[in-house]
Amino acid sequence: MSAEKGLWCAVIYTALCDASVTAAAHPDAKRWRWQADSWIRTGGRDFQTACHLAGMDPDQIRDDYVNGRIDPAWLMGRGRHTMTRHNSATIGAHDW
Repeated sequence: MSAEKGLWCAVIYTALCDASVTAAAHPDAKRWRWQADSWIRTGGRDFQTACHLAGMDPDQIRDDYVNGRIDPAWLMGRGRHTMTRHNSATIGAHDW
């Protein structure tokens, strides 16, 4: 994976983690959660560009997120670029 692609995978990973935060460990956590959730759900041009640069399908990421097929506990407990869906095996971000 190129460094640039890895960077954009990290952007998507961070947004999914931020959108999934349940405990306010940081004073700004609630705002970060709202912003990340909104960024993913609206699927605007910035989100789509970030997904494409990461080699991911933005519609699939958004659909999996909105329908609860991305497990936030797994995301936060694993290394970067590793994601899982509730209905499938663990996959790397490059497999999306």
